[in-house]
Amino acid sequence: MRGPHVTQIDLVVALLRQVAGLQNVPFIGTALTATRGAAQRMGWGTLHSFLERGYTAWNGVADPDLFVQIIERRERDLNDRLFSKAA
Repeated sequence: MRGPHVTQIDLVVALLRQVAGLQNVPFIGTALTATRGAAQRMGWGTLHSFLERGYTAWNGVADPDLFVQIIERRERDLNDRLFSKAA
């Protein structure tokens, strides 16, 4: 039986893979820059800033697939250590 903690890891890994795929989509950075002012005027400045910082951080990752694999392995190892003792 899969617990909710395993499902959460699966969802995070799937999301990270989708975000990593955005590196190949042209003009996302340009669109984020262009919409900054509008987002601030609409009261969405904090959310927009979060998206810009995340996009910038992902662009700094040389090998996103390796990064996601490392996170997945560490989270599954931690999950196994925590919940194998509880069983």
